Amino acid sequence: MGAVSTVQISVVLSVVCLVVVFVGGWYLQSSLIQLNTQVMEQQYHNQEQTEQLNKRIIKQNNKISEQQLQMEQLNIIIDVLLDRNGMYKDHYDTRDNTSHHEIVKRQNQQSPTTIKADSTIIKLLHGRDGVQGRDGRDGTPGIKGDRGSKGNQGSKGDQGLNGDKGSKGESKDGRDGRDGAQGIKGDVGPCGDKGDQGLTGPKGEAAGGLIYVRWGHDSCPSNGAQLVYTGRAAGSSHTQKGGGANPQCLPLDPNYLRYRSGAQEYSQMFAAEYHATNGLVASTSGIDVPCAVCYIPTRTALYMIPGKYTCPTGWETEYYGYLTAEYYSFTRSFYTCVDDAMKQVPGSIGFQDGTLFSPVEVKCKSRLCPPYEETKELTCAVCTK
Repeated sequence: MGAVSTVQISVVLSVVCLVVVFVGGWYLQSSLIQLNTQVMEQQYHNQEQTEQLNKRIIKQNNKISEQQLQMEQLNIIIDVLLDRNGMYKDHYDTRDNTSHHEIVKRQNQQSPTTIKADSTIIKLLHGRDGVQGRDGRDGTPGIKGDRGSKGNQGSKGDQGLNGDKGSKGESKDGRDGRDGAQGIKGDVGPCGDKGDQGLTGPKGEAAGGLIYVRWGHDSCPSNGAQLVYTGRAAGSSHTQKGGGANPQCLPLDPNYLRYRSGAQEYSQMFAAEYHATNGLVASTSGIDVPCAVCYIPTRTALYMIPGKYTCPTGWETEYYGYLTAEYYSFTRSFYTCVDDAMKQVPGSIGFQDGTLFSPVEVKCKSRLCPPYEETKELTCAVCTK
């Protein structure tokens, strides 16, 4: 029975070994599939790793070949064991009293294949190397060694993958950038709504100003008027039909260009004279009339109003006085406004047949009355704005 138990144990061990070989083969095949998958994934990343995996695949294939060879050897061993089992069975069934030495003798007479199988069984009984165990725990740190020499600079590695986007840093205003290139002119936009009227600006000075003659005076009013020059009123003789109708204010410092000596009987100029015996215009008739040319830089409009010595609202009165003209029976002339504060040219007494500044009266038969009254001398006012 002991011998039979040994054979059974051998058979069981052979079957176990066969199962282990099959499981190992399945495991190796699974490993091969996993390795193939890893190879495909690593082909996109590193060619050197792919070559290493290929070597491992070849190694695994060699191991599979070895396993297949071992399987064939196991099949041979199983057949041998089955034959032996039959031999021991026949021996004990026949109740053969053959001694143990005879059995050994029969074993020695076995074929070389049987002997090789026996040696293979012995090797399989010892089993293959087991799976490598886990690494042991780290030992205590050793004494710090001397600093080694500086190694050679390694080759430049492959560029790594882009890292995750970092968190937004603290905001800090930077310096203004440089002006960019001028862009293309855009289309004209639609007209906007009309804006509100702006505030009225300060009143500016009038442009240009104006000039007028102050008859009967040798200076300008103290209202901002500027004296251009002082002169004497003059015009055509009241005894002549020719000459100019409007009086002139001749300067006191004349200039000449070319001239001829002797009377040429051209148009003639005479000094203007007051013509009044009632003392309203002058104390004595025949006195020469002074004049002044005045400039107002802040005015743009000028008008002489006859019949009134005041100006309308909003207008400035430059001066006021009496309305005068040539004596009614002499040659006509322009109407002039002689200042009420009239002056006279010193030393000029007596008529010299010059232009006369005679006061003007209203005749009611010409239907001017009312509002005017007959025989009253008309006033006047020089107004600017």
